[in-house]
Amino acid sequence: MEVIHSKFSKSVTQRFVKDPTRGGTRYLGGGCTARVFQYGQNKVVRVQEWRQDYDPADHLRWAEFCLKSRSKHVPKIFFLGVERDVNDKVTKVVTVLERLGYAGAQFEDSAWAMESYLMGWDEWSCISERLHPKMKEVFPYGAAKRLRAKLKGSGLEFNDLHDENWMIRKSDGRLVITDPIC
Repeated sequence: MEVIHSKFSKSVTQRFVKDPTRGGTRYLGGGCTARVFQYGQNKVVRVQEWRQDYDPADHLRWAEFCLKSRSKHVPKIFFLGVERDVNDKVTKVVTVLERLGYAGAQFEDSAWAMESYLMGWDEWSCISERLHPKMKEVFPYGAAKRLRAKLKGSGLEFNDLHDENWMIRKSDGRLVITDPIC
Protein backbone atom coordinates (compact mmCIF):
# COMPACT_ATOMS: atom_id res chain seq x y z
CA MET A 1 0.00 0.00 0.00
CA GLU A 2 1.22 3.46 -0.90
CA VAL A 3 0.88 5.91 2.00
CA ILE A 4 -0.27 9.30 0.73
CA HIS A 5 -0.82 10.93 4.12
CA SER A 6 -0.40 9.90 7.75
CA LYS A 7 -0.58 11.83 11.02
CA PHE A 8 0.30 8.64 12.89
CA SER A 9 3.63 7.30 14.11
CA LYS A 10 5.60 5.04 11.79
CA SER A 11 4.51 1.90 13.65
CA VAL A 12 0.79 2.80 13.54
CA THR A 13 1.09 3.76 9.88
CA GLN A 14 2.63 0.36 9.14
CA ARG A 15 -0.28 -1.32 10.92
CA PHE A 16 -2.69 0.29 8.45
CA VAL A 17 -0.46 -0.68 5.54
CA LYS A 18 -0.41 -4.36 6.61
CA ASP A 19 -4.08 -4.73 7.58
CA PRO A 20 -6.29 -1.66 7.93
CA THR A 21 -9.10 -3.53 9.71
CA ARG A 22 -7.02 -5.42 12.30
CA GLY A 23 -6.28 -4.49 15.89
CA GLY A 24 -9.21 -3.40 18.00
CA THR A 25 -11.48 -2.19 15.25
CA ARG A 26 -15.18 -3.00 15.22
CA TYR A 27 -17.33 -3.14 12.10
CA LEU A 28 -19.78 -0.21 12.10
CA GLY A 29 -21.43 -0.63 8.72
CA GLY A 30 -21.02 0.27 5.13
CA GLY A 31 -22.63 1.08 1.86
CA CYS A 32 -22.55 -0.44 -1.57
CA THR A 33 -18.82 0.18 -1.96
CA ALA A 34 -17.28 0.69 1.48
CA ARG A 35 -16.82 -0.89 4.88
CA VAL A 36 -16.39 1.26 7.98
CA PHE A 37 -14.72 0.18 11.23
CA GLN A 38 -14.33 1.93 14.57
CA TYR A 39 -10.77 2.91 15.47
CA GLY A 40 -10.40 4.06 19.05
CA GLN A 41 -13.04 6.40 20.45
CA ASN A 42 -13.03 9.19 17.90
CA LYS A 43 -11.88 7.78 14.55
CA VAL A 44 -13.10 5.37 11.88
CA VAL A 45 -11.33 3.33 9.21
CA ARG A 46 -13.02 3.37 5.82
CA VAL A 47 -12.06 0.77 3.20
CA GLN A 48 -13.19 1.27 -0.43
CA GLU A 49 -12.41 -1.62 -2.79
CA TRP A 50 -12.68 -2.10 -6.52
CA ARG A 51 -15.63 -4.05 -7.87
CA GLN A 52 -16.58 -4.77 -11.45
CA ASP A 53 -19.15 -1.95 -11.43
CA TYR A 54 -17.28 0.48 -9.17
CA ASP A 55 -13.93 2.25 -9.36
CA PRO A 56 -12.62 3.72 -6.06
CA ALA A 57 -10.40 6.27 -7.85
CA ASP A 58 -13.09 8.95 -7.34
CA HIS A 59 -12.97 8.33 -3.59
CA LEU A 60 -9.22 8.79 -3.69
CA ARG A 61 -9.75 12.17 -5.40
CA TRP A 62 -12.39 13.10 -2.76
CA ALA A 63 -9.99 12.18 0.08
CA GLU A 64 -7.19 14.21 -1.53
CA PHE A 65 -9.61 17.14 -1.88
CA CYS A 66 -10.48 16.85 1.83
CA LEU A 67 -6.80 16.84 2.78
CA LYS A 68 -6.20 20.08 0.86
CA SER A 69 -9.44 21.79 1.83
CA ARG A 70 -9.71 24.15 4.76
CA SER A 71 -13.49 23.81 4.78
CA LYS A 72 -14.99 22.84 8.12
CA HIS A 73 -17.61 20.83 6.18
CA VAL A 74 -15.35 18.03 5.00
CA PRO A 75 -13.98 15.28 7.27
CA LYS A 76 -10.58 15.48 8.96
CA ILE A 77 -8.37 12.73 7.56
CA PHE A 78 -5.57 11.19 9.62
CA PHE A 79 -4.41 8.50 7.18
CA LEU A 80 -4.80 7.94 3.45
CA GLY A 81 -3.43 4.90 1.67
CA VAL A 82 -4.01 3.40 -1.75
CA GLU A 83 -3.37 0.09 -3.46
CA ARG A 84 -2.95 -0.14 -7.23
CA ASP A 85 -2.75 -3.05 -9.63
CA VAL A 86 0.12 -3.67 -12.08
CA ASN A 87 -1.51 -1.22 -14.52
CA ASP A 88 -1.57 1.53 -11.83
CA LYS A 89 -5.37 1.28 -11.49
CA VAL A 90 -6.65 2.09 -7.99
CA THR A 91 -7.97 -1.09 -6.36
CA LYS A 92 -8.35 -0.02 -2.72
CA VAL A 93 -8.53 3.27 -0.81
CA VAL A 94 -8.09 3.27 2.97
CA THR A 95 -8.81 6.37 5.02
CA VAL A 96 -8.80 6.98 8.75
CA LEU A 97 -11.01 9.92 9.54
CA GLU A 98 -12.78 11.56 12.43
CA ARG A 99 -15.82 9.81 13.79
CA LEU A 100 -18.95 11.83 13.15
CA GLY A 101 -22.56 11.52 14.29
CA TYR A 102 -25.65 10.81 12.21
CA ALA A 103 -27.31 14.06 11.13
CA GLY A 104 -30.79 12.57 10.82
CA ALA A 105 -33.43 12.03 8.19
CA GLN A 106 -34.58 15.63 8.65
CA PHE A 107 -31.95 16.56 6.04
CA GLU A 108 -33.05 14.13 3.33
CA ASP A 109 -34.69 16.67 0.99
CA SER A 110 -32.17 19.34 1.94
CA ALA A 111 -29.26 17.04 1.04
CA TRP A 112 -30.36 16.67 -2.58
CA ALA A 113 -31.04 20.40 -2.88
CA MET A 114 -27.59 21.21 -1.47
CA GLU A 115 -25.99 18.77 -3.92
CA SER A 116 -27.63 20.74 -6.76
CA TYR A 117 -26.17 23.96 -5.39
CA LEU A 118 -22.68 22.63 -4.68
CA MET A 119 -22.40 21.12 -8.17
CA GLY A 120 -23.52 24.39 -9.79
CA TRP A 121 -26.76 22.98 -11.17
CA ASP A 122 -28.94 25.43 -9.18
CA GLU A 123 -28.43 28.82 -7.57
CA TRP A 124 -28.95 29.44 -3.85
CA SER A 125 -32.14 31.38 -4.57
CA CYS A 126 -33.58 28.24 -6.21
CA ILE A 127 -32.80 25.86 -3.35
CA SER A 128 -33.04 28.06 -0.27
CA GLU A 129 -36.76 27.43 0.26
CA ARG A 130 -36.19 23.65 0.05
CA LEU A 131 -33.56 23.63 2.80
CA HIS A 132 -34.46 22.55 6.32
CA PRO A 133 -33.93 25.51 8.71
CA LYS A 134 -31.43 23.44 10.72
CA MET A 135 -29.35 22.81 7.58
CA LYS A 136 -29.15 26.56 6.94
CA GLU A 137 -27.93 26.94 10.51
CA VAL A 138 -25.23 24.22 10.47
CA PHE A 139 -24.19 24.70 6.82
CA PRO A 140 -24.85 28.38 6.09
CA TYR A 141 -24.83 30.09 2.70
CA GLY A 142 -21.30 31.53 3.08
CA ALA A 143 -19.78 28.13 3.82
CA ALA A 144 -21.70 26.51 0.98
CA LYS A 145 -20.63 29.27 -1.43
CA ARG A 146 -16.93 28.86 -0.50
CA LEU A 147 -17.08 25.07 -0.83
CA ARG A 148 -18.88 25.36 -4.19
CA ALA A 149 -16.09 27.61 -5.50
CA LYS A 150 -13.43 25.09 -4.41
CA LEU A 151 -15.33 22.18 -5.94
CA LYS A 152 -15.78 23.96 -9.27
CA GLY A 153 -12.16 23.48 -10.32
CA SER A 154 -11.63 20.12 -8.63
CA GLY A 155 -13.19 17.87 -11.27
CA LEU A 156 -15.20 16.11 -8.55
CA GLU A 157 -18.82 15.37 -9.25
CA PHE A 158 -21.22 14.48 -6.46
CA ASN A 159 -23.92 11.92 -7.14
CA ASP A 160 -24.69 10.48 -3.71
CA LEU A 161 -25.46 13.26 -1.24
CA HIS A 162 -28.41 11.63 0.50
CA ASP A 163 -29.07 12.24 4.19
CA GLU A 164 -26.81 9.41 5.41
CA ASN A 165 -23.79 10.99 3.71
CA TRP A 166 -24.13 14.20 5.72
CA MET A 167 -23.00 13.84 9.31
CA ILE A 168 -22.57 16.11 12.33
CA ARG A 169 -19.22 16.90 13.90
CA LYS A 170 -19.90 16.47 17.59
CA SER A 171 -17.29 18.98 18.74
CA ASP A 172 -18.78 21.99 16.93
CA GLY A 173 -22.15 20.88 15.50
CA ARG A 174 -21.12 21.48 11.88
CA LEU A 175 -22.60 19.51 9.04
CA VAL A 176 -19.92 17.45 7.24
CA ILE A 177 -20.08 15.83 3.79
CA THR A 178 -18.69 12.31 4.24
CA ASP A 179 -19.29 10.29 1.09
CA PRO A 180 -20.65 12.28 -1.84
CA ILE A 181 -19.66 9.84 -4.59
CA CYS A 182 -21.20 6.50 -5.46
